[in-house]
Amino acid sequence: MPLIDHTDAIQTWRGSKDEGTFKGLVREGKLVPNCSLPQSISGFVEGEHLNTLHKALDQQQLRPIATMGAGIVRDVGKTGAYYVYFRVMYGGETPATMAFNSVGSSLQEYKVRMQFFPRIWTNSSGGYVNTMDGMGQVNTTPFSQTAQWKALHDIHALGRTTRGSAEVGIYGSVSMSDLESVWCLFPYSKQKLDETIAGRSALPTLQQAHAVHPPAPPLFPPQGNRAPRRRAVQVPAARARARAPSVPPRRWTASPLDTAVRNYQALRPCFHTVQDMGSAGANGLRWICFSNYIPGSRPNPL
Repeated sequence: MPLIDHTDAIQTWRGSKDEGTFKGLVREGKLVPNCSLPQSISGFVEGEHLNTLHKALDQQQLRPIATMGAGIVRDVGKTGAYYVYFRVMYGGETPATMAFNSVGSSLQEYKVRMQFFPRIWTNSSGGYVNTMDGMGQVNTTPFSQTAQWKALHDIHALGRTTRGSAEVGIYGSVSMSDLESVWCLFPYSKQKLDETIAGRSALPTLQQAHAVHPPAPPLFPPQGNRAPRRRAVQVPAARARARAPSVPPRRWTASPLDTAVRNYQALRPCFHTVQDMGSAGANGLRWICFSNYIPGSRPNPL
């Protein structure tokens, strides 16, 4: 079956690669349905920070980078701003072991790698494929299945290190219902986090403590309706405030463990299973996988 190519759109795009030209071609319906994927591709992975994941879960969609949040300026005003970028994952790889050369994949606390099903590609149109990181510079692939197919097979032929710099872009937002799993770098193991949460939940609340041990009565209860005696000499309130030293209020600072527990508890309810996937090999960080795998529904992808 011949591949779909919009040759007129390709020529127009090559002549003027600006945002207005791209928008015009999109309005004309020149984006092609994405080509079929090589069978060896098992998923797509996006590397971001935990804050981006929280926002995507809240909105139930992962938006193109220019619209995900303030402070992201890389693709603002470029044609690449309409895409969500991914790295290609092949069978036998996991988000932790695959080639992944990008800013979002650096081994730092709470960096996440979101793994999506391959259907995010085949269910969309106007996909962007590049064998090297394009940084928002879109080539002719949105208008040519031939170019898409060639670029995907070029990625497959690359060595592992170079392949980590290749990217695939999904045009428009990506539904979080297509999320397979999330691999997140925590500074503590899953066991440590679970034990901390269990220990804190076992502590009695103030109300429970008072139910078992009621607070002691005051040592000097007031006698009848008589008000307690006051000092004869009183300092005017304004003078007292002026003389009192100014003590700034103490600020409560969350410990690293408190932060880890809070992030862990925020993610746990969003997924069916949680697994500790071992050391990330840097600064004691560990991969914790939050998966949408439902036991008995299909083979465990892990």
